[in-house]
Amino acid sequence: MSSYNTILYFVLTSNSLQYRRIDGRSSNYYYDIKEIIISASGNYSFTSSSTFAAYCFLHANSFNSSDPLLNLVAQGHKSAGDGQYQYTVFLPFDDTMSKRAIKKRATTKYIVVISTEDESVTGSLSLVMSGPGVITVKTPDTTAISVHNGIWYEPHYFTLAFYPQANYTVYGKGKDSLGLYVAKGVYSPRTLRMAFDKYYQTEFGNVRQNQNKKMTIQVTWNPFTQSFEGKHYLKDGKYVEEQPYIMQITNVPYFR
Repeated sequence: MSSYNTILYFVLTSNSLQYRRIDGRSSNYYYDIKEIIISASGNYSFTSSSTFAAYCFLHANSFNSSDPLLNLVAQGHKSAGDGQYQYTVFLPFDDTMSKRAIKKRATTKYIVVISTEDESVTGSLSLVMSGPGVITVKTPDTTAISVHNGIWYEPHYFTLAFYPQANYTVYGKGKDSLGLYVAKGVYSPRTLRMAFDKYYQTEFGNVRQNQNKKMTIQVTWNPFTQSFEGKHYLKDGKYVEEQPYIMQITNVPYFR
């Protein structure tokens, strides 16, 4: 049986969210989260490499920082030595919505939460995941703000999904002042840079205005502001307009 490997990258800074982790002494532990989606049932392994003694928690469906035991599936700490962890857990795959399936907590979506052994510690961590199914990395909903002619336009919301097995191809969808769009591009987990194009659906909004326009976004993750920052380029015929662009991750889907 084939095994698929995926690497997740986390960065904890003094601007990261804090909570009281399981078995923690206070509410001063920095943490970071990422959502993964699996495509098959089986045993999945998680192995960390970090600059600090790390904790890792795996939750089914959702994560609530006020109740970290809720939906907890597995956790790891120091099992690989030198403050790193390694563990294997069976994860069921189920794309049905029956009451029986929900009662068993079978799911395709899991939330990876990483934190530290000691309070107020910052640093970086990489997490290698392997298993029998394709692992898709998905961001929470994202808020983006764009600028045109020096004027900040209204925030708009969209969702991005990352596909590590396809060289971190990025797909997304959303709506802004120009109308509904789909997005496609690439992301580098090593440089933390992302570039994608937004293609507007001509059957919505001002068709005549949008049909010849293409917006390209080039941004880099800033761990201190916890946002993607960069430029967007709006092409209208032969004219290209360059303006600032900010993407702020919204964690609302994880706090339920």
